[in-house]
Amino acid sequence: MVLTCGMVGIAGITDQGCTRFDASGMKNISVTSITDGNPVDAPILLKDCGRSNPEPADPHGIPVRYVDVHAPDIYEETEISIRYSDADLDGLDETRLVIEHYSNGTWTQIDSAVDAANNTVIATTSLLPASTFVLVYNGTSVNTKKSIYHTGEVAEITIVVLDHAGKPVRNAAIEMAVDAPDGMHYYSTVNRTIVPAGRDGVYEAYHNTTVEGMYNITCAAVIDCNMSYFNTYFMVRSEY
Repeated sequence: MVLTCGMVGIAGITDQGCTRFDASGMKNISVTSITDGNPVDAPILLKDCGRSNPEPADPHGIPVRYVDVHAPDIYEETEISIRYSDADLDGLDETRLVIEHYSNGTWTQIDSAVDAANNTVIATTSLLPASTFVLVYNGTSVNTKKSIYHTGEVAEITIVVLDHAGKPVRNAAIEMAVDAPDGMHYYSTVNRTIVPAGRDGVYEAYHNTTVEGMYNITCAAVIDCNMSYFNTYFMVRSEY
């Protein structure tokens, strides 16, 4: 049953006291609720909102996917599974993904586990008749899209800057140094060698690799009037 506004009605399958509503193939969402063992007659309505926030308040971190869940009843213990793709991340580190739940006008992070092998994040919470969840990237960081590059490849560097409330920082002042086997290389938002990447709080830079070895990256950003430092590294090999 397909409804308006991109919402899909999914019938539940009950087994051993759990009812599972699975729209992961269509809407990147699945819901498993603890029930009394009896089949749930009414479907749960699931909607994948993408990056469009259906709520008036912004979540913490960088939004990856919003989902709406409309249930026929209140379920005290429910497992929410949200799927993502590499394109959704666009350089973000999947190990920092978490799920937040919108309730009473605020977003609250719920205990989440990343299943990187299946590109899903799973969390357990209570499910209200109308619930909104968001998959977010949480944490200030610098990452490369790959951990190992071939000699001569361009390393794609993604920088995420959040304030101490977890909100993305627009127009951040960022300095970055790459300590490479062939010397030090410097990048900055001032000379636009670090530029916004299309999402609030996300920035990108590119480094041309020349020789094999370890490349250490150190970033410094002004966050809430204080300097914050974060780092990572990547390897360059002629063969791997």
